[in-house]
Amino acid sequence: MLKKGDMVELRDGIIAVLTSDTYTHRHLDWEDHEMIANGMGEYAGTYCTAFTALVPSTGRSLRLIYGKDYFKEIKNTEEGDVN
Repeated sequence: MLKKGDMVELRDGIIAVLTSDTYTHRHLDWEDHEMIANGMGEYAGTYCTAFTALVPSTGRSLRLIYGKDYFKEIKNTEEGDVN
């Protein structure tokens, strides 16, 4: 499981550092905003697991969502278990 401080590689090869542990994010698209505007906000949205990451080379902060965004964990080989 990923945690704050871990490094990930994004789809385009850019390295990012996680600045939060995982949390539940409520994702809203245009249909959800329409539901909210018509008094059905309690039914709007999709809940997913996400975390915030920082790209050190640019200083850009971004939200990564499990199952939607592609990324892979970069293992630290200095901390043991090198097979």
